[in-house]
Amino acid sequence: MRHTLTALTTLAAVSASHGQSVPFPNPVPQSDGTALYYVGNNTQYPTIQDAINQAAAGDEIVVRGGTYVESLDITTDGLTIRPYVYNLVTEDTSVSPSTFSQAPAYESVTFINPLGSSGSTWALKVSNASGVHIGRPRQFTEINGLDVQTQISMRDSSYQLVNTMNSDGTFTSTLEEPVTVNQIGATPGTPDRDVFTIQAQELDHVAIWTDNANATINGCAVSSNSGLGGGIMVTGANQSAFLNCDISGLFSSGATHASGAPVAAVSISGTSAAPTFQNCNIREIDAAGYGAVYQSGGASDWFSCTFGGAGTDQGIDARASAGTYMLSDGSVNMNSCTFESNRSGQGTVYMNHSAGYTGLSRFSRCTFNGNNTVTNITGGVLKVDHASSGSGDLDPTVYFSDCVFTSNNGGNFPNPGDTGPSSLEAQGDNMIVTPYVPEYRIGLDNGGTSYVPVTLPDFNAEGGDVNGDGVIDSFDMTDLYDILGMCREDLDDSGNIDFNDLLNVLVNFGNTCE
Repeated sequence: MRHTLTALTTLAAVSASHGQSVPFPNPVPQSDGTALYYVGNNTQYPTIQDAINQAAAGDEIVVRGGTYVESLDITTDGLTIRPYVYNLVTEDTSVSPSTFSQAPAYESVTFINPLGSSGSTWALKVSNASGVHIGRPRQFTEINGLDVQTQISMRDSSYQLVNTMNSDGTFTSTLEEPVTVNQIGATPGTPDRDVFTIQAQELDHVAIWTDNANATINGCAVSSNSGLGGGIMVTGANQSAFLNCDISGLFSSGATHASGAPVAAVSISGTSAAPTFQNCNIREIDAAGYGAVYQSGGASDWFSCTFGGAGTDQGIDARASAGTYMLSDGSVNMNSCTFESNRSGQGTVYMNHSAGYTGLSRFSRCTFNGNNTVTNITGGVLKVDHASSGSGDLDPTVYFSDCVFTSNNGGNFPNPGDTGPSSLEAQGDNMIVTPYVPEYRIGLDNGGTSYVPVTLPDFNAEGGDVNGDGVIDSFDMTDLYDILGMCREDLDDSGNIDFNDLLNVLVNFGNTCE
């Protein structure tokens, strides 16, 4: 887990108040009627499951730093599980004399699924519970209609961040400062992004399983302790959200999990499964028969997520699978996501739908770069197999809008503004392969990196230069009509294109427009 803060140029020494005692009594009553449990090392709750079983709705469980080999099972609504906060003091030796700084930080916590655990095929499970929050603490505690803002530094009573620190590392005051640990941690790879590491270590086990749950998993590194096992399993009626998670170093074996679904880096099953993934990274995955991400039914949402990464060392190797992302009779909504340097059998995204399936999958402002299939010809972006009902052409179930396609199977997608060789059209046909007519639906045009999306009006431009090209001409009128949703053929603005519009042209034919 990337945990130690390294913001200073040279890290010479780190001192932290790990030895501070846990408050008494434990659990600590809170002003909103909930309780704050301190669990783990050096507490009366060395087994975290004991505290989970005792906690009530709205309570918060604070885990001291350490590695915990348990299969945690959470069934209590509104429970929060987060790491303990301490004061990190760092010395910067890049200057003379060296200077010291302080910041709140989380203690490093790892959950590992036990080997050979009978019936417990997960490290952390949330089932039949709503409002559960794991990882970074929620911003507000909601209980009995009362909203109480979470102040981490104040809730961990043994944690102090002093008001004044001298350049030599001494303190002139020992008063607490109301400083809250960053809730977001938006930058991948930074030390404060992942606050829990959650691991599985057997082929048919997973790190996280949410079943018939509404949970939020925020800021977790999901991996394997032994290179085996899957990452996230989503089953049942499920609206769980996974935020700021890094999913890597896993073998998506495709082995059957206790839920009946195949094990993958992310596995989603069930017509009522509707998880959300935001700002997550899935990389460095070896996949067998079900890809790195497998979805059967349901509807998933993905925002600003990355599949693979720069270079094959960070990419997903799914050559034994039909696709990197495999989808069967379900839909995805992807916005501003990136697929990069992945290898698959038939398509970077592979869909296999039954004859009666009509759901629509959307890809908006997504980037596909440097992906390859086994043939190195077709499916660099998408391959769809859809059983025909025998009633004729199939309507498209895929929508692409304002996406960028570069160097997939070595080819580039036709740039709509490019009048280059027609071979680009062939490359485009090979890149997205479907049985639909047309092959897919289009929103804003898709193309290569040189593509410029539809230009919005620049209201600071001089005298009506809508498209900002420096010239006021018919193209500005065209863009303006498109933006306003006006119909240029409706010359009399009647709302209908009819004989009267043609009559307008005939009556004025040959005249000079003023």
